[in-house]
Amino acid sequence: MKLKAKSSAFNKFVEAVDEVLSKVHSTDYRGNPPQPGDVNFDDARRRLQSIALVCDNETELRLLDSEYVCNMLIFNELTSREEERDIQEAVAARRAN
Repeated sequence: MKLKAKSSAFNKFVEAVDEVLSKVHSTDYRGNPPQPGDVNFDDARRRLQSIALVCDNETELRLLDSEYVCNMLIFNELTSREEERDIQEAVAARRAN
């Protein structure tokens, strides 16, 4: 992903968030979507909350310290994956016809 911003601090922050969200499991061991309270979901939220925006190699800002914001990012990631999968299935069905 290429960002327009040149800020190395911002780009590292975005990369760290992307890394965490990309590793969230789409389902739990029972095949259900993860929810707060599930080990994988809570681990992802803790990892997001630990990401700092580091400015000038000194100042650390915890922009994602809110549990609510982290939960919403995780839910949005899972919803976006499902929407992408639906689009791919629709394209494949059109090609099959």
